[in-house]
Amino acid sequence: MSKLNSRAIACISLCFSGVTPVLAQEAVRTAGTLAEVTVIATTPVGNTGIPVSKFAGNVQTLTRDSLTTDTVNLVQRIDQSLGSVNINDTQGNPFQVDLNYRGFTASPALGTPQGLSVFLDGMRLNEPFGDVVSWDSLPQLAIDKVTLIPGSNPVYGLNTLGGAIALTTKNGNTFTGSQGGISVGSFGRVSVDVEHGSHTDDDNLYFAASLYNDKGWADNNPSQVRQVFGKYTKYIDGGDAAVSMLYADNLLYGNQTVPLSMMDKAAQGYSHPDYTGSQTFMLNAQANVGLDASNSFSGNLYFRDITRDILNSNINNLLPTSTNDVTCIGNAPIDCPATNLLAHYKQQVIGTNLQWSNTDFLFDRNQITTMGVNAEVSDTSFANSGQYATLDATNGMVGAGAFLSQADIKSNNQRYGIFVTSTIDATDRLSVTASARFDFASLKLSGTSCIDNDLCDLAAGVGQATAVTGEHTCYV
Repeated sequence: MSKLNSRAIACISLCFSGVTPVLAQEAVRTAGTLAEVTVIATTPVGNTGIPVSKFAGNVQTLTRDSLTTDTVNLVQRIDQSLGSVNINDTQGNPFQVDLNYRGFTASPALGTPQGLSVFLDGMRLNEPFGDVVSWDSLPQLAIDKVTLIPGSNPVYGLNTLGGAIALTTKNGNTFTGSQGGISVGSFGRVSVDVEHGSHTDDDNLYFAASLYNDKGWADNNPSQVRQVFGKYTKYIDGGDAAVSMLYADNLLYGNQTVPLSMMDKAAQGYSHPDYTGSQTFMLNAQANVGLDASNSFSGNLYFRDITRDILNSNINNLLPTSTNDVTCIGNAPIDCPATNLLAHYKQQVIGTNLQWSNTDFLFDRNQITTMGVNAEVSDTSFANSGQYATLDATNGMVGAGAFLSQADIKSNNQRYGIFVTSTIDATDRLSVTASARFDFASLKLSGTSCIDNDLCDLAAGVGQATAVTGEHTCYV
């Protein structure tokens, strides 16, 4: 494989995330009662944290009670409940929305600039291929807490330009008992949810499963979501260890945005079908151990296997200037009115986070310091094929030939990072936080891609193709 070494860029990111006074609010208390203090984690995997009043930013949280709903999914609940958040439904499916926070986005759409990092129990959810976030793969029923951390925080690493979203799942302590429910609604919506949690003096167990179907408000726009999540936690000396598993098998259709001239029949959509089919398997092992009264160790090791097929229908030419039957592929030039593009890609990801935290007094002041490392290695295979098509009366695609190979690319991503963050009480009313991070990233590519205006047939050697090879390294 030929190599192209790009010029390395070196820098260290240093962020003073707070040099602001934290003013204590007077509270009316009765004798023998203590004021409630909300503590937020300072890292994605840590079990240590600081009072939210000491964080120099508007941290927002959603707890289990706020997330429990039968009418909206997780991302819609975040949109409705947290400030400065909004969603765009450009994909035409409620499970494939863009989540925007102060102008930065976490989206399932390839090519979208991803400015938010997302974590589930310390496991990075931004996928190596395009840094996308697949909201439909999240265990909606099993989420116990959502924390939105604002700003470009070095601790959370790549994509944390506008902020980070940390999701925590339930366990047998936070949810005890068994419950289930069935809900029905408009447009053929049917959902079934079951969950169970139990605990003993030695361990706890949590399980959740969700099935969701609807036909969609628009034509040819159904959704099928299947999610299973399980988590087992064992209490160990000074801490706990947990292993969790998630499997999701989803098929989501989404109609394209229609032009103004079609607003009177928007439910028809511009063309169809357009769908995303995905199967996601995740395994996450976590451990939190208190070494002594002031020192603790936390970490996780995770594996993700993601397979996804995306079909896009495209109307390329006006019908009066095209041949709208199967003979179009025999014309010179080929003048079919439409094409189907089918992308298939598979990702396998292995990652880990390790960190140490210390809460010893520093200059007789309260402080918490955390140092950590993280690593993620992934392999991605991507194949793209195209098919000439004609249109039926509803602008549905009718294939006019076989699917032809347009691209076959493989990549290997490696990412390693080290960070440190420290918060110290400078005075009784002032806390100062400093954070720094260093990242190394490497990307290796190999394969070929069509660069013709028309469809290629790379398997038969037809069409102009270019090699997609190279090795790129960056230090940030």
